Amino acid sequence: MKIIIISPSKNNRVGGVERYCWLLKDVLDKEKFEVEIIGKEDIESSLIYKFFKKIPGINLTILGYLLGKFADKLNPDLVITNGLYGFSTKLKSINVEHGTFARASDRMDRNNIFKKIIRKHLWGHFEKIAVKKAKKVVAVSEETKESIEKYYKRKDAIVILNAVDTNLFTKKDKLESKKLFNLPKDKKLILFVGRLSYQKSPEMIYELAKKFEKKDVHFVFATDRILNWDLKNTIFLLNIPNEKLPYLYSACDVFILPSKHEGFAYTLIEAMACEILFVISKVGGALEIYEKIPELRKFILDNLNVDEFYNKIKEILEMSDLEKNKLSNLTREFVLENCSLEIWKEKWIKLMNEIK
Repeated sequence: MKIIIISPSKNNRVGGVERYCWLLKDVLDKEKFEVEIIGKEDIESSLIYKFFKKIPGINLTILGYLLGKFADKLNPDLVITNGLYGFSTKLKSINVEHGTFARASDRMDRNNIFKKIIRKHLWGHFEKIAVKKAKKVVAVSEETKESIEKYYKRKDAIVILNAVDTNLFTKKDKLESKKLFNLPKDKKLILFVGRLSYQKSPEMIYELAKKFEKKDVHFVFATDRILNWDLKNTIFLLNIPNEKLPYLYSACDVFILPSKHEGFAYTLIEAMACEILFVISKVGGALEIYEKIPELRKFILDNLNVDEFYNKIKEILEMSDLEKNKLSNLTREFVLENCSLEIWKEKWIKLMNEIK
């Protein structure tokens, strides 16, 4: 069976969707499927793409359209689309939703009519087309499934929670981990991993770091760019290889993710697998954790409020080692029981056998 997976990019370090696609390819390769990933790199020479790629809003729509058409030319037996990427395919497809554009817009674009039109009514429209035409739809969290039903009127989405390799992502020695990244040994460290886009509330993270500056608590950012913040307690680390990330999580004391919107962030699952406590916003996959780990609910916040995040981070930093270890054990248990790669593989293989 020949399968084309449509990804925004072929670079598996760009973002969560790209990582998802490469994990899926690895799973399907081992099951003897013939799998190829296509991305923007395959259509960059297109005159249409060159013309539209710098036009905000339109660029993503054109990319999604061209990738679907390119996939059809390769004549696979099945196309796996992600969000709106590949909405134009005429072949049998599975659509994966990582958190809908429509819900993202309702959370992020309340005060910007232009962005709301683009995200909800343009991107959301074509994402809905991809959802509607797919033979099967996969949601990466229960909240994503609910948003597919609410916005795109499809009620049969299958929930397959995002997953990580729990053999790779395990707790490492703290001092050795700090040494690996040349991090201060005598400081408490707050960690953020991911792109510092508007979705991740960088303006709030700045205010948090500023509040902790006098307490000599440092913020570590494993991200895509260095921000010129006027703060003395920020450390930026770029292009951290995947195999070194478990050491970075283990070096730090608290993981933060103040997202305005999520499907189910890989960084959150990775942090939990490495037994680091967190303070996060109650969106996407965080709702799964909220439901299944009552002891950690107080660290899953309804509001993106600087003072609330500050107080909860401070609470973790002041915990005894005994209390902290008890709670951090629960984070890894959650991943092993719900988000292991083995569980994820089993569910995807079952789905593929159903669609053959």
